[in-house]
Amino acid sequence: MPPAFSKGEAMLRQSEQVRRRMIDDGLDRGADARDALRRFLRATVAELDTNPLYRRCCARCC
Repeated sequence: MPPAFSKGEAMLRQSEQVRRRMIDDGLDRGADARDALRRFLRATVAELDTNPLYRRCCARCC
């Protein structure tokens, strides 16, 4: 059985992948500042929506 990681450790292990999705695929691919910001914000929302480590915890689940 793999070792259990804390949420912080798991976030650190994913940090390179998250950076690539948000910065490289978001900010760095924009045609101009507006497009880059739009891409970054969409990538951020997608990360928050799909990655359980980055979701904001609701009061009922904790």
